[in-house]
Amino acid sequence: MSSNQSTTQEPNLQKVMEKIEAKIEKKVETLFLDKNPIYEIKTDPKIGDTLVDIMEQGATEFKEKTGRPMTYSEMRQMFG
Repeated sequence: MSSNQSTTQEPNLQKVMEKIEAKIEKKVETLFLDKNPIYEIKTDPKIGDTLVDIMEQGATEFKEKTGRPMTYSEMRQMFG
């Protein structure tokens, strides 16, 4: 199977990525809004772990929907 065939058989990749990205953004927004005042975020040692967990959830959902792990480029596009 050529790479063109595999690409056309994947679910609409852009839509999948956009939906996951929107969910992730909402979770991060909620995380930051739940921390008040804002300066506590910078001193909270668990914030990094929480952000990594959110990204891992997105990667897991991506794999479930596409049947493969995301590429580095896709990861950068969705998570920055």
